[in-house]
Amino acid sequence: MAIYQWVGGYTGFTGSGSGYSPTGAGASGDQPYWTSVISGATSVIGDIFYAPYAWNMTQNWRKAITTTGQVGNYQYVTTSALPKGGDTVWFSGGFTSGTGSYTNTYSVSCYYGGMSGDGLTASGSTAWSGGYTASGDMFGNITFVVKNTFAPTYHPVFETGSVGVAGGNGGDFSVFAPLNIRTTSFSFIDSSTVSVTGFAVDAPTVAINNISTGSSNFQTTNLSGIACGVVYLQGNWEWIYQRGGYMFLSDITNTYGGNLLVQGNVKRFSANATTSIENYSVYPITIQNDGYIYGNYGGNAKVYIGTYGQNAPITIGSLNDGTTPTFTVLEVGTIGGTAGITGSPNIKLASCQIDVMKCNSGNIGVSPLNSGADYPIIRDGYMRQGTLDMAHPTDPNWQQFLLGFSPSDNGLRIDDPDAVTIKGYIGTSFKTGSPESLTGYNV
Repeated sequence: MAIYQWVGGYTGFTGSGSGYSPTGAGASGDQPYWTSVISGATSVIGDIFYAPYAWNMTQNWRKAITTTGQVGNYQYVTTSALPKGGDTVWFSGGFTSGTGSYTNTYSVSCYYGGMSGDGLTASGSTAWSGGYTASGDMFGNITFVVKNTFAPTYHPVFETGSVGVAGGNGGDFSVFAPLNIRTTSFSFIDSSTVSVTGFAVDAPTVAINNISTGSSNFQTTNLSGIACGVVYLQGNWEWIYQRGGYMFLSDITNTYGGNLLVQGNVKRFSANATTSIENYSVYPITIQNDGYIYGNYGGNAKVYIGTYGQNAPITIGSLNDGTTPTFTVLEVGTIGGTAGITGSPNIKLASCQIDVMKCNSGNIGVSPLNSGADYPIIRDGYMRQGTLDMAHPTDPNWQQFLLGFSPSDNGLRIDDPDAVTIKGYIGTSFKTGSPESLTGYNV
């Protein structure tokens, strides 16, 4: 089992993907040049388009060798092998050898290769680059660690600060070109802090697709308190921990249901329609922009949202796609959330069916993006404290909110009439059934 440090920046490649030609440059056209197969840009100083960002170049890696008698100290040496199953890879802005010598990596980005094995035009291979044939090596899991020093920085030639290609902090998967990997453990340590007009100029980006079949976990660690790192995830993940920054989930699969835990000071998070997660536990300190949970785990998704600051909205359900995903439980103002956090959860309901809603405290309303075909439905539950506003924020003719759905539904129980406010849309008709017990609050 070996440790590899990513350095990137190799420009001497002349093979497939480099766009290399031995002639065409210079005054007489007899000097080599390179043409990007993506943008068409040209270079006379080497392959600055593909190789600097390619996993499958041994020149882009250093192998960490333990210094005798010095625990935790390493020498970083060139290698003739690439990382394989069972190894660990590090991404950082630099490293210090056992002799105290520091090497600046400039956090050169890693875009190509990985499990696809062939860079720009992946052939569908699922083996690690390098052609390993030893048992488990070519298909085994690699442990990933993106350290807090890995971040965008100035470099006159190379792009920096990214593992895989993502669409910025807006959650745009149309420009998502992930690094395909196989892992059971991915750690992203984020200490970015600076933001300009809402986007962090020093924020690293992670965009990955995990094709492992094992029980995998992804976790961010927030070292700054207001981290702005951006994460795009796809593939197999059993546990996902967000502790700051931005996180966008798409095409998530798992074996045992899947879990998303949101904590810390979060910028934004979303789980779209192709995300299969059973349990959402949202216990942040603050949410600065917004959150979104589509929910589609076989009609058994469960959402638990604690109190949080900033009052940013969290939207539950689908928007304008003709579906109504079911949630087994939506619990708002969850008891046992982040200790000492005061605030009132701001929940916007899109098209969804909530079998049981438990509102301990919070403000629940209608998403302003709801169309005439979107139905928020609450079948059963209670409210202890907060507001339920059933009217559309911008469409006075909208009448799609339902309390109760079938004759067997109990509807919404009010546990404290002085602490709960319900606002209907124009034309709302309320009908009470058999009163529920005054003792006990569980549904």
